[in-house]
Amino acid sequence: MTKPIVPGPTYAEMRTPTRLDADLRTAARAALQNDETDPLNLYNINWKNTGDAVEKIVLPKALTGVPANIIVLSGRNFPSGSMKVGPAYATLAEAEVRHGLRPGDKTVIGPSTGNFGI
Repeated sequence: MTKPIVPGPTYAEMRTPTRLDADLRTAARAALQNDETDPLNLYNINWKNTGDAVEKIVLPKALTGVPANIIVLSGRNFPSGSMKVGPAYATLAEAEVRHGLRPGDKTVIGPSTGNFGI
């Protein structure tokens, strides 16, 4: 198998970042603080950047005025502060694996709506 264009996490590692090797996880966290353009930040594409728990806020019913739980997910620790990094990475990674995408072969279109395609 050829070396990936940009090494990054598997879907399982994005879902459960504790699956990552401890040294890699430490390096990714350092990259998040020191250089948001470092490719290691791809390992920070998850909702659990501060530990095992999903970063969320449950809004109090007294504030919302509705009986349903309203949960706000925090993407503050996503690379570049944007949760759109994940869809872009996943689209590129799938195209690389399934179709052998290589740099310069195709034009990647990623509109700001978060709908990505190759």
